[in-house]
Amino acid sequence: RFQQGEGPLTSNVAEVGGFMRTRDGLPAPDIQFHFAGAMFAAEGLVPADAHGLALGACVLKPRSRGYVAVGSPDPTAKPIIVHNYYEDPQDMRTAIDGVRAVMEIARETPLAQCISGPLFVPASDSDADIEAHIRETMQTLYHPVGTCRMGSDATSVLDTELRVRGVEGLRVVDASVMPTVPRGNTNAPTIAIAERAADLIRGIEPLAPSEPKVAPVNASVWRRPSSTTRVTSTPAAVRTPTAQAGVAVSMARTFTTPTDRAGRHGWRRVLHRP
Repeated sequence: RFQQGEGPLTSNVAEVGGFMRTRDGLPAPDIQFHFAGAMFAAEGLVPADAHGLALGACVLKPRSRGYVAVGSPDPTAKPIIVHNYYEDPQDMRTAIDGVRAVMEIARETPLAQCISGPLFVPASDSDADIEAHIRETMQTLYHPVGTCRMGSDATSVLDTELRVRGVEGLRVVDASVMPTVPRGNTNAPTIAIAERAADLIRGIEPLAPSEPKVAPVNASVWRRPSSTTRVTSTPAAVRTPTAQAGVAVSMARTFTTPTDRAGRHGWRRVLHRP
């Protein structure tokens, strides 16, 4: 069916993404957008029962810090994991601005013309309602890093050449070595780490570093207007008879859509990042 433009192989699920600075003066984007042309239910593990789409905003550089602790002398017992989401107020501020930008995008044409009604969105555009929605629906994204942090300090698990401190002949080469989560997907940085590790193991000198190319703050990166957004209860969308109930996750905004003209269905599993 995919040769005729139909069926599951015609989509990579997360078909659209983007980055945004929520305020002026930031050196790099602090929000990543994820868009999926399908409903999102139970972290993408349950097929959706209606046609729809999902939009989400992810905080790229959270300041909040949790911890992992040993809770039992039994080596087979699971550790205690405390995430401490939104311990730092700035993380919530960024999340609120990201969700508000998502709602603005959903109200704009031509996307608004494809939406028949909102599902599981904030009660209004106020900070309080958006925060309540975030705390009720947010979830962890699938980009865990940092459990074997590399660094030059004595508390890091690895040294700067990825060698485990205190253990001879052992290196760690994966996303766990990253000191902090990168601003975006972890695939490309992990490949870069593996390439560097291969050179270290083989004793090959790295290439001379070049000057980093960082986009200036006034570069052509889309940003939310600085003016105050008008308060509205829902995006400008009208529900149609084909629209049914759906589920959203995290900071995602989920909307119902009319039946897909190509005959596709909203069953697709979504790996989503709010």
